[in-house]
Amino acid sequence: MKKGSLLRFGFAAGLSLLLCFSFAWVWHVGHRGLFLLDQSIAFDGAWRIAQGQVPYRDFLMPFGPVGFLLPALFFRVAGPSFSALVAAASVLSLLGTAVAVRLCWRLTGSRALALLGGALTAVWFQAPFGVPWMEQTAFFFDLLALACVVEQRVSARSSIALAVLAGVASALAVLSKQNAGGLFGLVALGGLLVPLRGRAREALRAALGYAAGGVATALAFALWVQTYSDFRTFWHYWVEVSAETGISRVETWKLMGTAFFQTVVSSSVPLFGFATVVGIAAWCWLLRPMMRASVRTESALCAFLALALPQFHNAFQLTTNNDVANNNAFVGVCFVAALALALSARRYFLDWGEGELSVAARYLASGWPWRIASIALFGCVAYSFGDGLLTARDRNVQEFFGARFEQPLAVAGMERVVWGEPTRITPHFCGNLGDTCKLSDEVARAERPLQILQREDFERVAKELRARDENFFVFPDATLLYGLSGRVSPQPLLYFHPGQSFLPADRAELDRRILESLKRHHVTVIVLERVSFMGTQRELAAFPKLHAWVASEFESALELGNYRVLRARASRPALAEVAPP
Repeated sequence: MKKGSLLRFGFAAGLSLLLCFSFAWVWHVGHRGLFLLDQSIAFDGAWRIAQGQVPYRDFLMPFGPVGFLLPALFFRVAGPSFSALVAAASVLSLLGTAVAVRLCWRLTGSRALALLGGALTAVWFQAPFGVPWMEQTAFFFDLLALACVVEQRVSARSSIALAVLAGVASALAVLSKQNAGGLFGLVALGGLLVPLRGRAREALRAALGYAAGGVATALAFALWVQTYSDFRTFWHYWVEVSAETGISRVETWKLMGTAFFQTVVSSSVPLFGFATVVGIAAWCWLLRPMMRASVRTESALCAFLALALPQFHNAFQLTTNNDVANNNAFVGVCFVAALALALSARRYFLDWGEGELSVAARYLASGWPWRIASIALFGCVAYSFGDGLLTARDRNVQEFFGARFEQPLAVAGMERVVWGEPTRITPHFCGNLGDTCKLSDEVARAERPLQILQREDFERVAKELRARDENFFVFPDATLLYGLSGRVSPQPLLYFHPGQSFLPADRAELDRRILESLKRHHVTVIVLERVSFMGTQRELAAFPKLHAWVASEFESALELGNYRVLRARASRPALAEVAPP
């Protein structure tokens, strides 16, 4: 077999293994543990769409619906189950890894670097969260937009269609999560414009094509909302509520800090710091007068991405306050871009001309300095891989610090889920989660016995609800029970979180809508959680009509740890307690 054929075969085999890993790893870790708040939002959002509910008309959320479309499709095909949700995440991981490999290959021309970038993406993109989430969906479309940008810039005949497709992908990212798509749009646009020298007209055409693709997608979505949904409601929740949330999350002291300092010191992945340093050095080198005319497009793009992607990571973290491990989707592309620049610099030093300076350059590029740097860089890559694998395996993003995963969950539709022991209801750290969480901190002593959710309690509540042919209302977190029981999601608010899913001024209107919806769906059972992740169980009293209806029309029928099951007074006899599994 010729060397070229052998290399192609090795790349194909490596790519196949990598794609299989990207799917199988998310499938494995996605079934470890149950995090009721976020995973219920993901499950119930997809289940509502699978039921035929229309976003912003039938149910309300402060972000776009795109992140729910893929799991909703899986629910329609395979039925609502936790494994269908994880399967959607596994497919998204596979697709994101494939896009990252293609992107890195076109950016560097190296199959080895393409596989390295894809491997880092497979570890960090979807696996830490485990199920489809609005940020991960937005990151996928961001990757797709960037791949179109790079393809458009490095192709022999650049096509305006690729720039238009990049704009479409960026718009879909915004309709998944506003800041994840909007902030990355600056990165994609910058990739089309760098470098301007000698190609200003082409860059301008590409930027206009990108804008046209984004605007056309936005207009198509706005027309759909106006025709089939409610544009005023969409504007309020998607723009006004989310803007209020984003502004409240940006703390003044964080804005005063430099992006460079945050990258190098605060990032959990040191590869971002390496990329930032290399990006700065590359721009200092590439912008010298003697270099400007000979800058390759690929080198300029690598230098731009090595600098821009870490700053996108920081800007997104500032406006999200996520666990930082959930925001590392671009570490593979970023690191590969920086590594390609470093290898190009090494080749440049090795080919330096004669003289004392050339001897020093060749020593830096091949002697002990290069060996030490290579060992340090290998250690950083190994640390990133190990940290990513452990973060996903241990479910740290979902607060399972130090948990054991041994016992499968005996709930229909969740048979493959392995329970985390302990499963916390309240968070470890409340510092950046807002006033609602801090309220929970203040009364921690009273709530301490309920801070750990017992597997048997959840199993018994799920079995009880599934066994009865009645609509029910869960408040506030465990809304995935609707889909697991095959029952309608009976009220319009996707999740209860003041200041995030609605504004305090919305309470009166929501109070009316929620009560009307519960009555229209003939809800006869209510499940109240005594403690919830963000302390939002107290929000029931903030909806006076709903609170009065529950108090007057329902009575306690069953108590299981954190759960109080109420039954309509006219629907006696009371619920029978389900025997422990």
